Amino acid sequence: MDKITDPQLELFSEGQNSYLPTKPRGFSFLTYVRGYEKVILLIITFTITGIISFSLGVEKGKSLAMKRLPEEEVYHKQATAVAQPRVIPPEQVQKEPESAPKQNTPDGYTVQLASYQSKVSAQKEAELLKKMGHSPLILSKGKYMVLCVGNFPSQQEAKSLLSQFEKGKRYKGCYVRRL
Repeated sequence: MDKITDPQLELFSEGQNSYLPTKPRGFSFLTYVRGYEKVILLIITFTITGIISFSLGVEKGKSLAMKRLPEEEVYHKQATAVAQPRVIPPEQVQKEPESAPKQNTPDGYTVQLASYQSKVSAQKEAELLKKMGHSPLILSKGKYMVLCVGNFPSQQEAKSLLSQFEKGKRYKGCYVRRL
């Protein structure tokens, strides 16, 4: 046998670079992830199942709620969820044909506060205004009910009432209009 220069090397094979540690073959990031693959897939599956069941429950709850309430109450609940009533700008209000004579509508100026799609909602708001001491007027314009307050002979008098409503937060965007 040959003479061994390092006594520790006799425990290893005498190949070239045999004393260097070797990495196990096939070790990579993918083999490390494979150990957690089942856990990750279970978490993803539970998350997706939870999201789908929650979404289906919400939809079922909505449909049950719609079936229980009459249509008018459903609209009223949706309308009251919004803090402000919808106000239609003057340029979007449809004008009635000029050929039809106006009946039971006084000439003058009024303050338009809001417009509603439901007559019931407009009437409830008008009752509230009556309790506050105002004289509300509900006009029908196409599919909307327009809620107005007051009947003034001049535009200046209507503007004084308009300034009172603009101070409050309930009727933003109200304006003076002709009757």
